[in-house]
Amino acid sequence: MAIGMLSVRVGKKGKALPHSQYIAKLGKFAKDSDQVEYQTWGNMPDWVKSNDSQGLQVFWEMADLHERKNGSVYREHIIALPREFNVKQRVDLVNEWIDNEMSSKYPFQAVIHNKIGLDGGEQPHLHLMFNERVNDGIYRPAEQLFKRYNSKYPSQGGAKKDNTGLPPWERKIQIKHLRERWEILVNEHLLKNGFEPTVDMRNWQERGLESEPENYSIKLMNDPDFRQAYSEMVTAKRELSELAPIAEKDLAIPDAKPRYSSPRLGFK
Repeated sequence: MAIGMLSVRVGKKGKALPHSQYIAKLGKFAKDSDQVEYQTWGNMPDWVKSNDSQGLQVFWEMADLHERKNGSVYREHIIALPREFNVKQRVDLVNEWIDNEMSSKYPFQAVIHNKIGLDGGEQPHLHLMFNERVNDGIYRPAEQLFKRYNSKYPSQGGAKKDNTGLPPWERKIQIKHLRERWEILVNEHLLKNGFEPTVDMRNWQERGLESEPENYSIKLMNDPDFRQAYSEMVTAKRELSELAPIAEKDLAIPDAKPRYSSPRLGFK
């Protein structure tokens, strides 16, 4: 049974390149490269010359180098994917999510990880890592792209950074709407592929429960369907919270071809 799990994380200056290596399972993380089921990227600036992992390295390295001090370099969606799906069905779902959320607006890198969980089943999930500097069609070299935006003379400043300075309550609303969009999309794909639309992204309060459910009765735990869903939820929560610590020093990214690879929306 598909479960609803979506978190949003923020990466500070100096963290982007190592995290890109982590999700792509490159460099010191290559020993886990068999967990990479699919990866894609797009919307890179003109100065990213190579349409491969080396191009991604250049982009995130320049973002780490030139982003303003204490600025965020990337945001990331981490999303549990339906284990009922085969690889193609997961890829179709992820690509539609990217089309909807990234469009031609943000430089992004997306990777599907899949490994076997404690219950012996697959635990597929998406890492969608993107930079919030908006692609406005103006050419800016790397040292300019990440500078402060100049609203009067846009070509003289950096690219505008979306969602800068939003108060916490507004960010919270954005994430709520993000979860709602995911719920609609994933359930549409579940129905299209012949499965029940089981994903519910509401929290326990929105579902009308008096408290967050934590203790489950023996009767429920003896039900195979409930036990499987509960196991998936626990495993997904653990995997989303146990992202490997990322080393801060730069590591060279070797060329590596994922099992499935597709440069999307065009490197320019």
